[in-house]
Amino acid sequence: MSHIALRGDGASPTGFERNPARLCHRRPAHGLKPNVSPVQRLCGIGILVWVCVAAVAADYYVDPVLGSMTNVGAFAQPWSTLEAVMSSGKTFQPGDVLQLRNGHHGEVTLHGEHADYVTIRPQLGHRPTLKRVTFRSARHWRLQGVTISPETAPAFERIELVTLQSSAAQNIVEDCFLYSMTDISRWTLSSTTPTPRSRSAARCKASGASTGSMRIG
Repeated sequence: MSHIALRGDGASPTGFERNPARLCHRRPAHGLKPNVSPVQRLCGIGILVWVCVAAVAADYYVDPVLGSMTNVGAFAQPWSTLEAVMSSGKTFQPGDVLQLRNGHHGEVTLHGEHADYVTIRPQLGHRPTLKRVTFRSARHWRLQGVTISPETAPAFERIELVTLQSSAAQNIVEDCFLYSMTDISRWTLSSTTPTPRSRSAARCKASGASTGSMRIG
C-alpha cells in the first residue's frame, strides 16, 4: 500500500508527496550488499518471467454453432470456427489456449511464430472436427485432441490430412484422431496406397495420435 506524507513547506503544488522511506524496503548499510546468491537471482528472474507470461496468456473460445467473428472470443462471446479465426489475421501470445466447441471447424492453416506454445484443444466435453490442417510458417503450435477427417466436412474429397511445410518448426500434434472415411468396404489395394510426398519440417512431432482408415495424398 502506498503511503502519502503531508509536506507543509509548500514546495509541492498539491501539498502532498510520496514518502520513499515508507514505500521502499530499508536500504542496507553503506558499503554493504544484500546477501543474494546468483542462483537466487536466477530463480527470481525465472519466477518473474513465468508470472509475466501467465499474466498475459488468455483462453479463447471457438463455437461453429453459436459463435461469431464479431465477438471477442470470450467464453460467452465465442468466435465462429477455427478456420475463420486463422483467416482473420488474429495473433496470439505464448501460453494462449484456443478452446474448440462441438461442430466442424473447417480447413485450417496454422501460421505465425511464437517464443513458446500456443495450444488448440477441445473444450472439456466437446468433440470438434477439422477437415485438414496445414502448418505454414508456423512455430510453437500445439494441436491436441481433435478429429481430422474430410468425412466431417460438407463435401468429401481426397486430401492430405496434416501437412507440415518446410517453413514449419517445433510444432506438436498429439492425441488426435485422423481418418479418411469410416466405410472402406469398397476400397481396393490401389486406392489405399499413399502418394509419396517430399514434405519436411524441422523438429516437429506427433505423439499419441491415432489413425483410422487414413488415406493421405
